[in-house]
Amino acid sequence: RRVVRNVQHVLAIELMCAAQALDYRAPLRPGAGVRAAHAAVRAVVPTLDGDRVLGPDIEALADAIAARRFVPDAAHRPPPRDDDPLAPLLEVPA
Repeated sequence: RRVVRNVQHVLAIELMCAAQALDYRAPLRPGAGVRAAHAAVRAVVPTLDGDRVLGPDIEALADAIAARRFVPDAAHRPPPRDDDPLAPLLEVPA
């Protein structure tokens, strides 16, 4: 459990960095999937406009990751290829 929580925090930091990088790239527009991911991150944490403590933002994103808010539901995900060795890992439990 501890390792999983640490990974959630690392992913939260990565998501924050990626979202901030996209903010800096405006007015360029990323693809639809990246825009959706950016919007999902920004629904949890605001843009970093100045210095602030990031612990609460990291915790909020880690909680969102734990709640699977960044996992698309099966209706919006293309089916895995038959030859994809990771296919069993991508299945979402019912």
